[in-house]
Amino acid sequence: MLCEQLIVPDFPTLSTHLTVADAMQVFDDHNLSFAPLLQDDQLLGLISLEVLEALDEKTALDAVPVRSIFINGSQHIYIALNTMTQAGTALLPVTSIEQQYLGIITYESLLTGLALLMDVHKSGGAIITIQMKKLDYSLSALTRLIESGDANITQLNTYSEPETDLFWVNIRLDRMEVSDIISTLQRYEYNVVHFWGNELYENELRRNYEALMNYLNI
Repeated sequence: MLCEQLIVPDFPTLSTHLTVADAMQVFDDHNLSFAPLLQDDQLLGLISLEVLEALDEKTALDAVPVRSIFINGSQHIYIALNTMTQAGTALLPVTSIEQQYLGIITYESLLTGLALLMDVHKSGGAIITIQMKKLDYSLSALTRLIESGDANITQLNTYSEPETDLFWVNIRLDRMEVSDIISTLQRYEYNVVHFWGNELYENELRRNYEALMNYLNI
């Protein structure tokens, strides 16, 4: 998913011919903390409400300091996530290679894009979290073991802890029953730290309980 697909339509912008008073009105009307400043269709940067509040209302916006933060529309969504995280901002202007302003990515549109990318709207499917050393990680080995249990990986994400050598693998499957897969992974000495799904013995207990209740009702 590309950054240009995350752009929020009709997000307010500011022009250099406006004054601080004009900009404050836009901020107030749309409940903004930041807004992109444009000169014609070229992005200059982000203007913050905090900066405006410290200036004279008659000051032209072309004299107001801006924060230079943007991303190219052809960049991947992960780059946008990293840029916004590093910058600590909830807005990210999107530009073309020629610095032409294309639109804005908001925190909400970024989350929506990530949810679509990770297919979190899809119901069902167990989730398994495995902890290991990074050197021990092998996608092909994990895939082989999981597919040996007649399951398929529908989503996989990894992350590492900077302060340790630990590597975390989150796997989503195409089925909920995971007891045989958990057993297989543990047999090969994988450290399964969490799972969300159904285990076979729970189903067996329920079936036995229901059979007993049916027997007692006879």
